[in-house]
Amino acid sequence: MSEAIKPTGKTKNDMTKKHFIAIAAAIKLSVEQINNTYPLGVGADHKHVFALAGIRTTAVNTANTFAYANPRFDRARFLAACGIN
Repeated sequence: MSEAIKPTGKTKNDMTKKHFIAIAAAIKLSVEQINNTYPLGVGADHKHVFALAGIRTTAVNTANTFAYANPRFDRARFLAACGIN
């Protein structure tokens, strides 16, 4: 598991649910764009896997940071909303 990046700011709870939802939607859009750009079975399988691995790493690191900032943050729910399995 990746380490959380400790947020810097006045308080740990500057972000709200709407921020988490918007960020998850942006990550999910990236996942969908990768799936559409590098469809599996068309000879681009390795590009698909590597691109998704990068997005997954970003999603997990983001979730870890949010969990550090907000003890009530649900990592599994966030990752599911990101389209990360």
